[in-house]
Amino acid sequence: MEPSLEKSRPSFSQMLRVRLIEDACVRAHVAQVRAELETARAEAKQARRGAGLLTRLLAKLGRDLDTHLPAGAAAIITRENERLRQYHEVAQLLQRYTDDLNTLLTMHLHETMPEFHKYSVARKSLAEWESAVNALRAAVRGLLKALGQARGSVTSGYNKSKHTISDTAQEAFQKALEAVRSVEARLKQMNAKARELGGLPEVAMIPCEPTIRSLPGLEIGAMQKEFDRLTAELEEFETKRLANLMEPEVQAAGLREAQANEYVRLYREQLRAFSDRQMKPIEMARAIPGILARQTRP
Repeated sequence: MEPSLEKSRPSFSQMLRVRLIEDACVRAHVAQVRAELETARAEAKQARRGAGLLTRLLAKLGRDLDTHLPAGAAAIITRENERLRQYHEVAQLLQRYTDDLNTLLTMHLHETMPEFHKYSVARKSLAEWESAVNALRAAVRGLLKALGQARGSVTSGYNKSKHTISDTAQEAFQKALEAVRSVEARLKQMNAKARELGGLPEVAMIPCEPTIRSLPGLEIGAMQKEFDRLTAELEEFETKRLANLMEPEVQAAGLREAQANEYVRLYREQLRAFSDRQMKPIEMARAIPGILARQTRP
């Protein structure tokens, strides 16, 4: 996406226009304070170098630097500290203006560019689908737990002579079937969310209910093998297929969101460049005291 300043500029609100003008003044002021800081640092470096030579000389004479440091050197170092404080203050102010511009531009682009809106909320929209996937994974884990309990009940309550399972095992099978229905409901929700958001993969469920219903009629050895097979398939479905399902989609959504943020940055800097061409240095110098006063006012 390439931002177009000429097409977008006429539709901007007065609030944005005023903010851009003030932002240009603040940036010019930051550049001036930064230059003053660099000058103060260079002077302080020279002063410290001279103080270092004096320190070594006075040390040989057994005298203290504090009482012999030239007043000019101390003033230079004090000025450096003051310039550094000023720079930190105006840098924080500029960051606030940058954040405000980002917010205003993002709101404007959401209203005027559907594609930007889609990209900027990609990660947030995907979170709804992620939640559905995670709910399905939790339901599958619940089914695995129910199958484990059923397997344990069958093993402890199996009548070898009659080839029947205990009442407790029967109840465990019913709970496993309830867990299957919970998984199927979660699967439908996940696939529905994928269709709603568009472009997301849907998943087919492993057929569990027929297998679980057939288990009580099997001989104990065959029953345990079927338990193991179904359990292994469900574990792979949950830990690999569903887990791996999300990663590429999350990465893609993150990339789209990053592209939207970069678009805002490019748009902001293009608008700043335009504002800079409209403002004269003398106008910026006149405006900055009032801007600073408003921003620092309690």
